[in-house]
Amino acid sequence: TLFWTAIPYALQPEGAAHMFSGQPAEALKAFREDRAAFRSNIPPMRPAESIQGMKIYLGQLEAMLHDGRAWLLGAAASIADFSVYHCLWFIHRGGPVAAIFDNYPQVQGWYARMKAIGHGVSEPMDSAAAINIAASSKHAPVSAEEFLDTHRLPFGSRVSVAATDYGTDPMVGELVISRPEEIGVRRTDPRAGTVVVHFPRLGFEVRKAEQ
Repeated sequence: TLFWTAIPYALQPEGAAHMFSGQPAEALKAFREDRAAFRSNIPPMRPAESIQGMKIYLGQLEAMLHDGRAWLLGAAASIADFSVYHCLWFIHRGGPVAAIFDNYPQVQGWYARMKAIGHGVSEPMDSAAAINIAASSKHAPVSAEEFLDTHRLPFGSRVSVAATDYGTDPMVGELVISRPEEIGVRRTDPRAGTVVVHFPRLGFEVRKAEQ
């Protein structure tokens, strides 16, 4: 809910103008169309609600940090800190709208500590290179002996898997991994070859695919 409040807050007219400064109108139009399709049927929050919502969330975060702790849940950074940080990072990208943080000094200090963690070391890769790696690789063996049938869909069933919130485009293939917290679907792509695509159980649903 913080994420869905932070995004419309950051994309208020002045925030969007700052974020997309210098971009052609076509790029902004393409971005809006892409996000609209990705959101599916989730209605966007209006600016007035997002402004008040962010004040509530930032007030709660300020209160959590008021005792002098360095991180949200205590002495060490956890997934809670990273989950919150990426939402507030997007607001910072909105330039003028980031002034909302001025009234929350504890959050500002925490944000600086999170930012100082950095991004580690990464090597850029374009989509063509990623597809080539998939095409030249073989997936690890899968076995029906370790298969947990939770949907009355046995090993090798043709299924579709889709997110339950947004970005709900289904992915179709053979159900070959079924564990308490994970599912895996084997499919063959003309470019990537045969791959197994892994999904967490939370946030996704499995259905029998139409033949």
